[in-house]
Order: sequence, then C-alpha cells, then structure tokens
Amino acid sequence: MNRSFTAYLTVMVATIMLVCAFVFGVNWLVDPLWYHGGNRLTGENFRFDERAQKINALLPNKDAYDCIIFGSSRTVVLPASAIPGHRCFNLAFSAGTMEEFVPYAAYLKSIGMDPKIIIVGVDDFQFYKGDAEMTVPSFITQKKPPRSVWLSYLTLDAFGMSLHALRGASGDEWIIGRNLEVSRLQLNSYDPQTDKSGLVPAQSYNAGRSADYAKIRALFPAAQMVGYVPPLSAWRIANMRKARALDAYLDIITQAAQHFDRFNDFGVPSEITADPANSYDGSHYSPAINRAIAAVLIGGDASPALDLKRLSREEVTAAYLAALEKYQDRLALTGSPAIP
Repeated sequence: MNRSFTAYLTVMVATIMLVCAFVFGVNWLVDPLWYHGGNRLTGENFRFDERAQKINALLPNKDAYDCIIFGSSRTVVLPASAIPGHRCFNLAFSAGTMEEFVPYAAYLKSIGMDPKIIIVGVDDFQFYKGDAEMTVPSFITQKKPPRSVWLSYLTLDAFGMSLHALRGASGDEWIIGRNLEVSRLQLNSYDPQTDKSGLVPAQSYNAGRSADYAKIRALFPAAQMVGYVPPLSAWRIANMRKARALDAYLDIITQAAQHFDRFNDFGVPSEITADPANSYDGSHYSPAINRAIAAVLIGGDASPALDLKRLSREEVTAAYLAALEKYQDRLALTGSPAIP
C-alpha cells in the first residue's frame, strides 16, 4: 500500500512539474507580458495589461533611455524609434489620464531614471469633469518591483494570453510588432456619418486638470517638456463646433500648452484628419502617420500642426475656423453637421 501510494505520489508530482514546465516554457517563448521583448515565435504581440507590460519592457534597459512618452491609446501608436536624436520609450497606455502619468513619472524617478525629453500626448477626454478612472498598479504607487517573471509565467492567466497570441489577431485587434511598436490597427473602416463624438457640452471640460503637467515637470525639472495633440477627426471638430464646445476645447489645449517647452496641435482639421482612410475610428491614426509625427515632435517644421507656443488664443481660433471652412464641402458630403 505504501509502495503504491509512493508511486502514485511520484507520478502526480512529476505530472505537476511537467505541466508547470510546459506552461512556463510556452509563456517564456511567447512572453505575453513583455519581460524580455515579446513574442519570440510569431513576432505578434497584444495589449493584455499595458500598464504592467510597459514597465516590464522598460526595466531591463531603463538606463538606455533618455526620453519617455506618456499618453493614451492615441499616443500608443506613436513609434518611439522614429524620434530623432534620442532613445525614447513609449509608456503610453489605453485611456491614460494625467492623474496616472504623475505616479508613473514618480516611479521612474524612484528607479533612477532622469530623462532629457518628456513627451506627452494631450487628449480632449483627459479634461472631462468628474473623477478620472485610475488603474495604477499597486507596485507603481508603492514604488516596488513588478511581479517577477517566474510568478507571472507559472499562471494559467498568462498561459491564456499566450494561447491568444499564438492564435493570432482578429480584425478588431491591434498588432504590436517585434520592436513592441504598433504595426497594425483594427481593420474596420471609419464612417464619419456615425461619429457622434465631440458632441459634448462646453461645461464638460475642466481646464484645471492641466496642473498635473506641472507635477511632472517638478519631478524632472531639467527635462525638456514636449506636448502634442494627436490627430483628431475633422468631423469630431465639426461636432464640437455644433455643440458650441469648440471654444472650451481650445481653451483647455492652449492652457495645457503653457506647461510645455514645445507644443504642436495635430488635431486641427487638415488633409490628414479630413480623410477617413487615415483612421479606423477618427481617434486613432495609422502607424505611418504617427511615424511622420514622431519625426517632427521635438524639432523641425510640424505643419499642418499648429504651434501653440507661438500662436495667441485668438490666432488658434482663427486657424480652426479657417480649417473648418476649407474642408466644409468635404465634411458636408460625408454627413457632418453643417457649420453654422
């Protein structure tokens, strides 16, 4: 009896060890949480837990970076490798808010990082009134190391992520390439006629939230602060005007610009944002367009963007109204509200 039980126990322990080794091995090769550069098998990576994934990817080579990028999913598409003269790390994540960027910046300081350049994507939704949703991992707020690769990759949760990555992308998923930069966005096309975003009341905005940018500067006073408004569909801007919220929107971005050394607004209506083919939803623009933006973010001619460090508030308004008038026929042809 004892001999049979010992044999049974030996087989059970061996089986458990084999299963654990298999799970860990698959997770190690696919690397869904980006501890060592991502998927070694197919090269396709996915956004499972960006707030942890980005830190896991950063830490092994943190001393190699002299530039950090904060922002939302609109900025996730910005290729850090295309920013000239610096080695940047893109720390943007989906629905990222200013309130989240501050603890992440404090965490970077706690691990000894001292970037020369800090780039921040500034989005309209970051200024909506009400309590911002905070999803900062506890290790960030406690300034502790993230969960170890050994603990993470012995879990079935991580194994499920790996299986998802091995199955490949569906049409509504982004693909992150071998360099952990976005290589493909969703495959559906943008229909401006169904885009009701931008139709928010003017009183929905809270310009006071831009004070969080000053907190980032206080953490890294020697860094050059570079801000930008990512491209935003011209139809959304037309909707803002229809809702009589355009002035409030321009107030918040011009006030935000005061906290930066350089600030360009790529959200002004242009050939980029007045072409539905450049975005799948009017909010996230193609990797190719973001590569062109990255090349001029920290220097050079950023047109068609507006330089909000040089233009007065009145000049910004005039530029927006002129752009809306320029593309009025195109906007009307695709069902945008008429410009009053």
